[in-house]
Formats: sequence, C-alpha cells, structure tokens
Amino acid sequence: MDILMRLHIPKIFGIEQVGFTNGITVTEDFLVLEDVTEGLELPCIIDVKIGAKTWGPDATEKKITQESAKYTGTKIPFGFSITGMLVHSFQDPEKFKKFDKSFGKNLKTQDVDRVPKLFLNGDENPPDELIRIFVEKISGIVQVFEMQRRYKIFASSLLLAYDAKAVRKFKNQEISEVELKKSVNIRLIDFAHVFDAQGQEDDNFLFGIRNLQDLFHRYYLGKNQ
Repeated sequence: MDILMRLHIPKIFGIEQVGFTNGITVTEDFLVLEDVTEGLELPCIIDVKIGAKTWGPDATEKKITQESAKYTGTKIPFGFSITGMLVHSFQDPEKFKKFDKSFGKNLKTQDVDRVPKLFLNGDENPPDELIRIFVEKISGIVQVFEMQRRYKIFASSLLLAYDAKAVRKFKNQEISEVELKKSVNIRLIDFAHVFDAQGQEDDNFLFGIRNLQDLFHRYYLGKNQ
C-alpha cells in the first residue's frame, strides 16, 4: 500500500537546512521535493486542500475555530478548499490568470462548478480528453485511499498541473493523447498532520477527494450533453 501511495506524492530528494535571520538566526530542516511543474512549458496549476476538517486530533480549540471559519463555501459541503490557481491561455503564451486565496475563500457553494471550467480554461474549449485524464488520475488516488487503513491525513493538498502548450499542440493534432497525458501531473503534498488510522478508513480525506473527482466528472458530462 505504501508503494501505491508513493506513486501519488512527489519524489523526495533529501533534506535541506535553511536559515532565517530576524535578529536571531534560526535553522530549520526542509524536505527537497520534486517540482510538480517540471517539464511543463506553460504550467497551469491548482492547489486544493483536502478535507472538511483541516486540523488534526491534537488541534487546540483556537486552531479549530480559526480553520472552521475559512473556505466555508466549499470546505464543509464538499470537503475541499481552493487555495490558489494559475491558468495559462492555450492560444496566447503571454496571457494568464492568477487566483489567490481570496478566490477560494469567497467561492460560494452554488458556484463550485466554476472551478474545473476556470482551471481547464473552459472559455478556450479544453479537449474532452484533457478532462477525462484528470478524472482518471483523481480516481486513481481515490482507489488508493479507499484501500489504505494506515494513515489519517489532515490539511494535505492535492496539486493538479497541466501544460497549456501541450493542450494547444493536442488541439492542433501535433501530439497524441498519450503525450497529452504525460503533460498532466497530480501529486499530494504537505504531510505535517498525519496520524495513525488504527485500521479505520480516512473518511475525512475520502469525502473531499471523492467530491473533487465528482466535480471534474460533472464538468466532463456537462460538456458532452
């Protein structure tokens, strides 16, 4: 099971010490991780924090109150929060849109279907194959977490990325669907709050990832009705 989970997290290249100076020098250890956008010429990326609960069982009441007040339009009803997004145009390499945390914090429950349309550049007609690739890759992560009973993960993020230039090439029939799929990358990051599941299903994580899967699937079906 750990082997299957490793397929969905960035490769770890070691630990790097970073020093901070603000009157006092402090050195902390940081993991050096694989770049999810490596090899993508015009990377489009979205950061989705998974879970209706983004705090672990050791959280203080203050922490729980603070976290509960964030991303209320999607966190409780869907179990995920959109914390940032960058989208490049398929047609114009100089054109892009950025969405910071305020987008996700102000996103209303009834507007959640905007997310895949914005991320996949719906105004420029993304190919059905691109949407289907995302559905398949998210489904693969869902399947792993439906089987695993070792970990409960809180406040982890799913990074979804693709190459807008590769999409343009695919639309122009310059590359195959197999090559398009290589330009799509999804990885889980941030494992600062991992606890022993004691043989139980990680229902908090699964609630969010299943709803994210359904969100992209609805977008696919909506384009093909």
